[in-house]
Amino acid sequence: MLDIAPGLTQLVSAIVSAWLPWKGKTFDASQSKGANIFTRDARLLAHVYWPLYRGYVDDGPETYRAFAFRTYLAPGLADPDRQLLKIDYDLPENPALSIRRVLDELVQVADGVYLGKAHVKWWWGTWQLVAYFSLTQSLS
Repeated sequence: MLDIAPGLTQLVSAIVSAWLPWKGKTFDASQSKGANIFTRDARLLAHVYWPLYRGYVDDGPETYRAFAFRTYLAPGLADPDRQLLKIDYDLPENPALSIRRVLDELVQVADGVYLGKAHVKWWWGTWQLVAYFSLTQSLS
């Protein structure tokens, strides 16, 4: 679910409902890091949007990984009374004007099921909740 800005939310929602190359995230708990998983058919478009980004990692015949993040526990942006898993993209290798401005927060809602909030930090310094997402644990 997206909530960006009037008009833009509807446009992005229509695109995402027709084609969503994002397939989830992979986590390395021992190193407090991870990356996003995308379908290969999105790679050309990713190179158009982020021509200088060099963090693409082949993941197999159907997917690749990109946009690394670090993880840590901290109070939520909207829920400072709760410790959440932060998924922080503010890393030097990520695109500065877009990806590095994203901060996800994740909570477990059932065994192997997680609810996430995606936030964007605008240029004037405020955070905005722009999307909700869900993840399910895969043991493969």
